[in-house]
Amino acid sequence: MPFVGIVIDDKVTSHQANELRDKLVGLLAELTGKSSKWFMTSTILADVKLDGEPAAFVDFRYLGEISKETREKIAEMVASLFEEEVDIPSGQVYMTFCETDRDKWAWNGSLFG
Repeated sequence: MPFVGIVIDDKVTSHQANELRDKLVGLLAELTGKSSKWFMTSTILADVKLDGEPAAFVDFRYLGEISKETREKIAEMVASLFEEEVDIPSGQVYMTFCETDRDKWAWNGSLFG
């Protein structure tokens, strides 16, 4: 179950944030081969600034490993998505990737591994 947390400047409307979230999940599902139905998401609108300008932070957590090449492609496409969809420049978007071992993630009362 991948998790995507988005913290985005509140200049963005709830509607825009929800559309962005859906497109982001679709993009991540496509690039990782994971089904979008298993993605858990959290979207927070807040006063997020970088050097005084609207910004965003994306936290992507997942089981297993994603190649550096794929992470680079994801980072590039996510930054572009924020520019295109909510007019937050790519230089204002930070993103983390967090790989988790199967024995450190649980669902439905059981560890995955």
